[in-house]
Amino acid sequence: MVYIEDGLGTGRKAAVNDENRLLSNCVTESIEHHTNSHEENAYNYQMSEIPDASGATIVYIKNENDTNMILEGMNIMNQETQMYELSLGDTGTPAGTITVTPANVNAGAGQVADGTFYTGSNMTGLTQGTVIDRVWAVSSSGTQYLNFDMDVIIPKNQTFAIRTGITGSKTNITIPLYYHE
Repeated sequence: MVYIEDGLGTGRKAAVNDENRLLSNCVTESIEHHTNSHEENAYNYQMSEIPDASGATIVYIKNENDTNMILEGMNIMNQETQMYELSLGDTGTPAGTITVTPANVNAGAGQVADGTFYTGSNMTGLTQGTVIDRVWAVSSSGTQYLNFDMDVIIPKNQTFAIRTGITGSKTNITIPLYYHE
């Protein structure tokens, strides 16, 4: 017969209930919390732009880390109702860009996000990849949070982009991201 012992050499064996489930008293934490508190590798990408063309690319993120970049969702605030089209795998060299430095959300951390992070009112030079979602954000409703139900996973050298459907509407977006296998 095989036993699971406590691992400290005391000889105590683990308990099992009548459904053959191991009894335990555990402390759990989310992967996001663990990545932020222990690995200090969680960030917020933030942008604020006024798109100057319909279909304007306003967010471009490329992962340059060997570890997968995970996008949790995004906070959206806009002056007018706006349509956002989210895509993966855009190719080309973005032009008309402003560099964004994602903020590390652990105040004691010194790490910086490893990737290319741009915003712009109408970035050009890109061929759109696979559209993964289209979102309508209603104006004057404050900040709206869009959860990416499955998370968006960006492997090394892959991209994520956001295009808008309406011009002239100020858009503010925050995207929580972290690196984890």
